[in-house]
Amino acid sequence: GRTIAQLGVAERFGATIVRVRRGDVEFLGTPDFVLHQGDRLRVVAPRDQLPAVTAFLGDSERGMADLNPVALGLGIAAGMLLGLIEVPLPGGSHLSLGAAAGALIVGLVMGRIGRIGRFVTTIPNAAATALGELGLLIFLAYAGSKAGSQILQAIASGEIVALVGIGLVVTSFAMFGTYLLVRHILHLGGTKLSGVIAGAQTNTAILAFAQERTGHDVRVALGYSLVYPTALVVKILLAQLLTLL
Repeated sequence: GRTIAQLGVAERFGATIVRVRRGDVEFLGTPDFVLHQGDRLRVVAPRDQLPAVTAFLGDSERGMADLNPVALGLGIAAGMLLGLIEVPLPGGSHLSLGAAAGALIVGLVMGRIGRIGRFVTTIPNAAATALGELGLLIFLAYAGSKAGSQILQAIASGEIVALVGIGLVVTSFAMFGTYLLVRHILHLGGTKLSGVIAGAQTNTAILAFAQERTGHDVRVALGYSLVYPTALVVKILLAQLLTLL
């Protein structure tokens, strides 16, 4: 959560941080660059100062994956509480974000803050990747089990054809509209566009497929993160509003 200038390595050791590697992305080490736990730093320093620089900055593979369980737990709890807040609407109905959107909003805020006192509110890249993969597997397993338990009933009642048809039409129109907007109006490239489509659909399975096909290109995750928060919140609110009609 501190900038490179705040570390003061130039004053302490006569050293200069020239590059910062975060995940698979490398950044220029400018004085105002904000560091996160798990970043790899390329440092130019006098030879006799290298041990001191290493001790000051840390050089532990295990430390790069450490996360603060207190901050993580408080963030999840705050997100769930935010999701439980109900906004009254005319007619006696209520509107709420839900636990998923609440946790997402709190996560965005904590990630932007970076640090509260001694507590680091960001998650290291290695830990975030592991948690993301685990969450994707749990989500797909849950979705498959819920859909599988009702598919026989849908086939027997004849609703399966209508449901599949509606799903194809809605998904195709949404994805085609997103493609036209992003590709031909905003002029984004195909790699980032795949992430935008996954984010607009709030579909982590599409994201995983796009990352696998592009060799985990960072532009896919960037496109996904640009639209996913807004798309998720809007879908949750629209779903609740549709139930009131």
